[in-house]
Amino acid sequence: RDYRDIFVFFGGTNSSCSRQELQEHLGRGREVNVSLLFPLGPREPLVVENILAQPHWSALTYRSQLCFVPDGHTASTARLADVILHGCVPVVVSNRVELPFSEWVEWERIAIFIAEEQIPQAM
Repeated sequence: RDYRDIFVFFGGTNSSCSRQELQEHLGRGREVNVSLLFPLGPREPLVVENILAQPHWSALTYRSQLCFVPDGHTASTARLADVILHGCVPVVVSNRVELPFSEWVEWERIAIFIAEEQIPQAM
């Protein structure tokens, strides 16, 4: 757990209402240097408002405990699987999410769900 020094992470564009809300309520994004060596407080969120190269996004996701999974242009997102594969607990932010395999997977046991209007209270 020591290597998970980022409490909550989101990296991406503001291509949906939930992404815009996240960026607004978590503050402006930080510039991420290539070395990815910057200190964060124990519960300080990291929001990067630009598109990261895959290796940089992956490195930050591996370091994170919670990862926001907002919807984008559609109600489903590949980010959910990516976050889980990186060992980060998904925080799904959506009013319209369509989860894969929901008849077999108890998503409530492995992810946190918040509606878009709950973003201000969740922060």
